[in-house]
Amino acid sequence: MKQLTAMLVFLLLASQALAAGYEDTLCQRFELLAGREIVVVANPESPDWEYASSLAEALTSAGMPCRLSSDLEFDVSMLGAVNIILVGGPIANKATKMLQDNLSVVFYSENGRIFMYAATVKLTGAQWGVVNMEEISGSWVVLLAGITRNGTKAAVKAFLEAKNLHREVAIIRARDSEYGVYICLPALSQAEKESRRIKPRGAGVVAVGLLELADG
Repeated sequence: MKQLTAMLVFLLLASQALAAGYEDTLCQRFELLAGREIVVVANPESPDWEYASSLAEALTSAGMPCRLSSDLEFDVSMLGAVNIILVGGPIANKATKMLQDNLSVVFYSENGRIFMYAATVKLTGAQWGVVNMEEISGSWVVLLAGITRNGTKAAVKAFLEAKNLHREVAIIRARDSEYGVYICLPALSQAEKESRRIKPRGAGVVAVGLLELADG
């Protein structure tokens, strides 16, 4: 934990140095989040709760005001007052389900399988996770989630440790107990998010990208 805390402090100081002349949301994630209290939201009945608890502990140890909260306690009225970190996708985390239309990552199911669109990339493999950070109603909202718990765990680890996260969407791949940052992408525009919600009859989701990634 001491090593992780030192790394977080280093990343926070580095992001502050970049802030003056380089606008990059994920690169500056800790500096942006530190502006107000951080609420880490997860489902206490899900394995994601363990990841969320470790995340909240790490941020607190690094001197960032942070508390852990159940997804059942989340309310949209919190936006504008605190910054939010969502751990887990919309199936496990009700807060994620409430906010995902405002983010660049959306989950859906088809024929019993769960898929994820991360900006312009469709993810269909069990090892994929994502880090998505955007401003919603005056709050910074971070989504750390995966198609399975392995992807979510990798996303949390990358959020805390990775020095090569950029833009607003980072696609992460779980590798045993570690992770790899696959690609970083800009957030979708509001128009793209709205078109994604317009579903033709029989369609599960409107694709906004051309690239599909699966396991293998």
